Amino acid sequence: MFVSEESDVGSEQNPDVEIGSAFSSSRADPRSPSAVLHSLRDHAWCATGSDSAGRFCTAAPPERCDDVWVEKLNYELRTLVPHLSPEFECNAQDALLLLSAIRSGTIAAGRASWEDRLGAVKAEKHSLQQQLERKSSECENLKNTVAEMRQKLQSTEMQARSSVGVLSKRRDEVRRHLLLEESRTHKLTIRNGQLEMEVERLKDMLRTQMRK
Repeated sequence: MFVSEESDVGSEQNPDVEIGSAFSSSRADPRSPSAVLHSLRDHAWCATGSDSAGRFCTAAPPERCDDVWVEKLNYELRTLVPHLSPEFECNAQDALLLLSAIRSGTIAAGRASWEDRLGAVKAEKHSLQQQLERKSSECENLKNTVAEMRQKLQSTEMQARSSVGVLSKRRDEVRRHLLLEESRTHKLTIRNGQLEMEVERLKDMLRTQMRK
């Protein structure tokens, strides 16, 4: 049992050396996947790590620091995507890739949303300008129509006044004509009475002469 534990310890120490060599090789070749992961890790740690967590990781063993770092990455991932199930877990590399994709997508979506909003505002402004021009044209047409209607109203009022004057004159003329006709009728009535009296007198004279 003791020998196996030493072998286990030895096996645990060898991967550390390999990881260090891989880390140094990733430093040598910035285009390697390890270098990309390292840059993403630095970026995510700068974005998520606090001063207290940084001090803790500098003083804690590498395994403890990695655990805290993975926990912080998962915490930030759950903060950005709150609907993840409680059973969801991923390693540091996957969390970094997801966070990077979410951030780049959020920035692009924000830029696109602002561009869409700006385009919508410009389109709305153009539409409002067209509506304003159309309403201004309609207002000018209505002003011209109102001016024409006022002129027609004034002309109609003048015609009505002149018609009233003509009607009043015509009424006076008809009244005078009626008065003249009434006077003439009265005179004719008197003359008719006189003629009837004259006829009766002549009849009496004729009967008297016939008796003689």
